Amino acid sequence: GKDMNDCITHVVSPAAGGQKTVRALAAELMGRWCVTEEWIVQSLKAGKFVSEEPFGKRNAGEKKPFENTLFYLHST
Repeated sequence: GKDMNDCITHVVSPAAGGQKTVRALAAELMGRWCVTEEWIVQSLKAGKFVSEEPFGKRNAGEKKPFENTLFYLHST
């Protein structure tokens, strides 16, 4: 979307662990971290940014995000 640009490094979304939002999909396509709110909570407790891996994922280009995926589109 128009809100996503090259300056964004992380997207905080409950979708990091399950169903994806448009912003979570955009983050994945752009190779950005998509993390849950818990990453922020734990980072605040630690006084620094903690590792993102337990709280989300990032597509670093090693795989195509929609490879072997089928979509069904319908009008509402």
